[in-house]
Amino acid sequence: MEPCQFPRKGYCMNEIKIATARINNFGIANENSFPQSAEELEAFVARITQPLQDRIDALEVELELRALEIAQDRRRIARLEAPEAQPRQRDRREVLLSLLAANGGKMPSQEARRLMELPANRFSELLATMRDIVEVKPWRTRSRKYNLIYLRHSSAETGSMPGY
Repeated sequence: MEPCQFPRKGYCMNEIKIATARINNFGIANENSFPQSAEELEAFVARITQPLQDRIDALEVELELRALEIAQDRRRIARLEAPEAQPRQRDRREVLLSLLAANGGKMPSQEARRLMELPANRFSELLATMRDIVEVKPWRTRSRKYNLIYLRHSSAETGSMPGY
């Protein structure tokens, strides 16, 4: 073995020659293994890319399943967030809409609850089912008082308040 010519850098000449030979021979394949015609090249590319295509197909199927699961979860969440109005609540809903219509579409929540003779928890449940029609806004001067506001844009959907 010949002594190192570059002792300070830590490289020996043999190591440099070996590395150079590896770099020069990198990528050289047996001439018989490389495709010669267009058909052979096409078959070679298809054979090489087939595992990748199989993986892509599997991932697409998995993605579709995940999207379906997400859509089902969103439907479940929407059902939980928007409670259905019970028959009694539908009657109370009509009464509250009538009260709001009689008061110009706006009235204090305490007054509406008092007129409907409902306990606070039942009145809150009723308002939760009417989020798309009635907006609850706090008074500016009193933090514990709220106004009920009939949303005009939803009147066309419900058809319950003509003229609004």
